[in-house]
Amino acid sequence: MTALTRSNPGILHWTVEEYLTSKFVFLNGFRTEPETASIDAYGTVISYGNLVKAFDESTYTKEEWLHCVEQWRGNSYLSPIFTLTALWVSQLVDKKFGEVIN
Repeated sequence: MTALTRSNPGILHWTVEEYLTSKFVFLNGFRTEPETASIDAYGTVISYGNLVKAFDESTYTKEEWLHCVEQWRGNSYLSPIFTLTALWVSQLVDKKFGEVIN
C-alpha cells in the first residue's frame, strides 16, 4: 500500500477492492470463463477460495481490513456482495488476528 493510501483512509477500501479484484475474488457471474468484475456490478459473485488466498497473501493490517469492513457494511444497500464481503472478511480477520466485534 502506498503512503498516499495510508494518509487518506477515505480511499483505502477502493484500494483493497482493486487488490481483491486483481486476485479474482469478484467474478462476473454471467461468464463461463473467470472474468473479474467490480464489487458493485450486477451479477458479481465472490470466489471464497480466492478471497482467503488474497487475504492470507495481503500486507494489510487488522485495522485496515476492519476499516474496509465498515465501508462495505455502509454500502450494503448497493449490493448484497458488499454485505457478504464484509461478513467473510470480518471472519477472516477474527481467525487471523483475534476477536472482532461484529
